[in-house]
Amino acid sequence: MDIASSIQAVTEEIVVRLTKDIAKEYNVKNLCMAGGVALNCVANGKVLKKKIFQNIWVQPAAGDAGGSLGAALAFWYEELKKERVISQNDSMNGSYLGPEYSEKEIKNALNKIGAIGVLINNSLTGDPLIHCINSSDSKKCIVGEELTEAFSNVLSDITIQDAKDIYWCEDSKT
Repeated sequence: MDIASSIQAVTEEIVVRLTKDIAKEYNVKNLCMAGGVALNCVANGKVLKKKIFQNIWVQPAAGDAGGSLGAALAFWYEELKKERVISQNDSMNGSYLGPEYSEKEIKNALNKIGAIGVLINNSLTGDPLIHCINSSDSKKCIVGEELTEAFSNVLSDITIQDAKDIYWCEDSKT
């Protein structure tokens, strides 16, 4: 039994149910979340995929700071009726996504732990794709959605034969 995985699955279900209830009860098209659970990117992705809201914004100050900030802003706009000025250049846009790494940084991190990382051109098919996979000497493979069909067509010709060594990844997970 994987406790962490189970807790994550339950958390995702709760977050989706709560956000559905909020959308239905308050008839709102925008969602702003704050606090520790609000930083759960996987759960947020599930809410986004359900298209419950037109816009979702996650306030990155986790814990009590996020809840306090949300409460203060709600009071400012809802109770004091202060005008809200929305900046199209939101300096916090995307802050919940984490850092961005270049291809070189990713390769260096893989090399540091002794892993072989190979990026395959997603326009390759047939023999060129087989050659690229087999010459990489890879033991495991992550296949993005854009390469699924081409990869499926060459499965019998590549050196990676065990199905558990091939991870098929939807675009939403890459």
